[in-house]
Amino acid sequence: MAYREVLPEEDWAVLQSSIAAIFKLIAVADGKIDKKEQKAIENIIAKSSKLRDSMAKEVLASIDSPESLIRTFEGLKISPKEVLRKAAFILDHKIDSQDGVAFKKHLIAIGVYIGNASGSLFNYKMSYEEIEALQEAGDCLHISVKDLEQTNIILDIINTIDG
Repeated sequence: MAYREVLPEEDWAVLQSSIAAIFKLIAVADGKIDKKEQKAIENIIAKSSKLRDSMAKEVLASIDSPESLIRTFEGLKISPKEVLRKAAFILDHKIDSQDGVAFKKHLIAIGVYIGNASGSLFNYKMSYEEIEALQEAGDCLHISVKDLEQTNIILDIINTIDG
């Protein structure tokens, strides 16, 4: 399904901005945006066509560049957490529930990917502040990061991006 065609432009901008919100929450959690974290978001956008989830693929493919992503996010003039809360509302109420949950999982996986840009997956290369920011993002999205860590979902998504 082509969600961009059925969602109002404002809702679509929120979903696009949810990518920037995850990036901002995780990348600035420890006080600085690392060059590797910047490269990670560029890599995610560039490799979006490899994702298996059609909605995540569609949203990411609609982003021209990290710079345009940040402009869309800043155009909303709300905090990253508020963007994620609005995205959760859209995903919970205006999208097929299976697609909405899958998109939320992709957002968390993107956060893990960005947080681990300087290290390897789940070996505590993420700072305490980044881990806390990821949990806050999960709270905003109404999805448990701990539950996702106990499955291969995050690793599968990240391997798709890296593959």
